Amino acid sequence: MTQVSTLRIASAGPSSPSDEPAASILRSALLDHFPSTTTATGGTITVDNKYFTATVALTDLDIDSASAESSTDSAVDRKEDGMILAFHDVFSASSTAAATSPLDVLASVHSAAEASNQAGDLLRLLVAVTMGPVSDKSTKAAEEEYSRRVLWCLDRGYEYVEADCSVEGMKLGHEDREKDGFARVVEAVGGTVWSCAVNKPRGGAASFAAGTGPS
Repeated sequence: MTQVSTLRIASAGPSSPSDEPAASILRSALLDHFPSTTTATGGTITVDNKYFTATVALTDLDIDSASAESSTDSAVDRKEDGMILAFHDVFSASSTAAATSPLDVLASVHSAAEASNQAGDLLRLLVAVTMGPVSDKSTKAAEEEYSRRVLWCLDRGYEYVEADCSVEGMKLGHEDREKDGFARVVEAVGGTVWSCAVNKPRGGAASFAAGTGPS
């Protein structure tokens, strides 16, 4: 039986009718970065590092489903492993946190996901999506909003990330030791030990110890 980990990606909706939902933008960025296949419900990526390989399905929430444990394909064993909540970072210095923060809506999304067994806890990210450099957040109001977002995450077991998902932004920071932005999202997805992970054989000294190394 094929094992697949499910990473749910949801958002609080577009900031205007003309905007693509933040969840869709982030999902597309991850599908572009990792080896992937596109499906009717989102897409599947392959996480492949020196320790393991894993197949991870990037899907929407399915709140109407009676249970996330059921699958239409009996040959696939799906595990609810993670949740990414994404939103457009439209906070500006001239606006108030109460008027622009999507956290109230996202709290409802999180609660609905937990109630329907779709809030995996191997990876939980709250991602503020931009399509260009993150705006200046040195004002007092912006700093207070940032703190509010971090505290929201601490209460629910999420990590907060601000990700520039523009073409240029997706290229930045992958070689940095301390990653942030989209590079941090990639690092988190690529470094999570998913339930479906298949460990790679240990080489070198382990092979010699087992008598399988070169003679």
